Amino acid sequence: MDTHGYSTRQQILATATSEFLEKGFRDASLRAIAKKAGVTTGSVYWHFPSKDALFDALVGQEYQHLLQMYDDALASFWNKTGQEQEKHIGHIGSECMLAMVEYMYQHQTSCKLLFCAASGTPYENLIHELTLREIASNRQFAEHLRQTGHPMPHKVEPELEHSIISGMFEALCEFVVHAIPKETAMRCARQLYLFYSAGWRALMGI
Repeated sequence: MDTHGYSTRQQILATATSEFLEKGFRDASLRAIAKKAGVTTGSVYWHFPSKDALFDALVGQEYQHLLQMYDDALASFWNKTGQEQEKHIGHIGSECMLAMVEYMYQHQTSCKLLFCAASGTPYENLIHELTLREIASNRQFAEHLRQTGHPMPHKVEPELEHSIISGMFEALCEFVVHAIPKETAMRCARQLYLFYSAGWRALMGI
């Protein structure tokens, strides 16, 4: 194993993390990262062919994993019968939210980069992607209720629906952004889910 190459790569990643957190992806430069890491710009390019590739090395896995966690939770929900869905709707959502917060704290630096420094990259759309998934699932469940004869007391406007759901995901990210202690964040996540779940149940009449 090339231990020198490995240590150089790690030094670049560590320096890039600080640079991206300080300046964001758009304003960070590979030249500045190389200088602060004590390596040549060519060395940075040897390990990472572009600034995008460097940022991907820092956050790509975490981005994909968070989306997969949510997709898995949705799949678990929709694999149940209609009656089971109504019974477990809160339980599955709560478990998923807590698991996501747990993962965020296990990968706190990478997630902070995702939430604070990703503007200008494909990863800036994480909350939007999660929101679209939840909106689609929410509407599918509302249609299931209608088809089973369940009265829907309120017509939820799309603008409100998007605001509510994106706000929930934004709130989860805030725990990491503001470095709230993990134990506090987990308690807040439970309360956050109770808050949103109660609101949706009231709107859907369940």
